[in-house]
Amino acid sequence: MQQLIDVVDGAHLSRRRSVMLWIVVMLLLGVVAIGATRAPAGGAPALAVVAAVAVLFTGVRSVKVVAAGEVAVVRTFGDITGQRGEGLSLIAPWETVDRESIRVQNARFENVSAFSAETQDVFATIEINYRVEDRAVQDLLRDVGTNWFDVLIEGRVQNFFNEETVKFKTDEVAPNREAIRAATQNRLSAALEPFSIEVTELLIVNVSFSQAYVQSIENKQIATQEALQAEEEVATTRAEADKERERARGSADASVIEAEGVNEANRLIAESLTPEVLQYLAINEFNDNVTIALVPSGEGLLLDPSTLFGSGRNEPASGSASAPVPAPTPPATEAE
Repeated sequence: MQQLIDVVDGAHLSRRRSVMLWIVVMLLLGVVAIGATRAPAGGAPALAVVAAVAVLFTGVRSVKVVAAGEVAVVRTFGDITGQRGEGLSLIAPWETVDRESIRVQNARFENVSAFSAETQDVFATIEINYRVEDRAVQDLLRDVGTNWFDVLIEGRVQNFFNEETVKFKTDEVAPNREAIRAATQNRLSAALEPFSIEVTELLIVNVSFSQAYVQSIENKQIATQEALQAEEEVATTRAEADKERERARGSADASVIEAEGVNEANRLIAESLTPEVLQYLAINEFNDNVTIALVPSGEGLLLDPSTLFGSGRNEPASGSASAPVPAPTPPATEAE
């Protein structure tokens, strides 16, 4: 912006010089015209030439073309005396014009610094789009000066952004970026409205923090990731332990069920061992060579079944009057 001010100041100096040049030329032409009128002969043509040169030079100085989107501020020996709209305009040859844009213009502010609520440094790149109302251009230049941008806008952008940013903690600045932007634009618009300057848009292009704060955030993120990884490992170990515990519980339940099944089978077997079943089992235990056994009727069992299952008792069966009689020898035929 300072470069623009330097250019404007240079243009003002150039225009003042051009006015002085016109005055000098007019004086010289006047001297020539006076000399021509005193000449004994041929003064009329010389006077006509001088007049033509004066008119041409004055016409070039007086005719101004104002482009669309611009306003020509008229100065008379440096003082602002009016303004002209776009198009062809005529001014006095001793007047000068300053062309001011009334289009929407853009300005960019790099490294706008501020503080968070925790006094951490916050840096931002801010862009604004603004325009000056055409009716107020000459008043703006007269009341503030050609450096009105630096006087009215640049400092306020810095100040308003700082005051809005300090309302938030450091880690809240980025999430509330839109709120900071809107508040800064509203305050800037309200402050520039009396000068007929309209802020059409304010943008926060980028937000950054100090290197120390960025490093602390990275360290915190690394620690958080490591903690999450440790929690996942603990959860995995716990899940494996629960799996093993459930497997062991399942094996124990299976053993209990198997034991209960065996017990139930034994109970059913015990209930099914009637004397007839035991007699049947005893007969099946005889030698394969014995095929026929004759027993006197009413004498009961041939053998005590307990002797077949290893009880060791050799006493005769209860109620028996004599020892068991071996089976008689079959007839004289070859035993099968």
